[in-house]
Amino acid sequence: MKIIEYIKQHAAKAYEQICSIAGQPRFLFSNDPALVSDEYRYNYQYITGFNRLLKRGRITTERIFYSFMFLERELESYLQNHYKNKSFVLYIPADTAIPAFALTLVSYHGEEQLVGNVDLEQLIEWYKENAYFDGITIIEEQQAAEEHDGQEDTNTEQNNGRGKRYIKLIQT
Repeated sequence: MKIIEYIKQHAAKAYEQICSIAGQPRFLFSNDPALVSDEYRYNYQYITGFNRLLKRGRITTERIFYSFMFLERELESYLQNHYKNKSFVLYIPADTAIPAFALTLVSYHGEEQLVGNVDLEQLIEWYKENAYFDGITIIEEQQAAEEHDGQEDTNTEQNNGRGKRYIKLIQT
């Protein structure tokens, strides 16, 4: 069974989000390197459709991986059809606090180093293990101080809103 058929049957929300991004891309790009941060914000799209399945253990890392590979191929094909001799960066960050995967696509002018890349399968596994699928528990400061007294929070750096991300450079 093709991955897109599988997610259509078993992950309808993810299917709609992926098909919307791949079938009707709504990205804006600029030739001005100073506007890349604006591109990043405008082109940022959440993919939350896998959350319920992940929470219940009803979808494998492999199926999510192939779903993102499908999306990556579709976007790469779109870019190659519409843009010549231009570079782009595809970011797929995983934010455990929301929780959501996201996707953003920006122009690449070769000025910044592409650092912080994680293998896509590792990103998915990390997200499955660390996502706050039931929301973040808010507790009183004093109670939190008592419970965490002397204990170091190992997830603070990982769950600072940025999480981890997969990065792919696309040349047209």
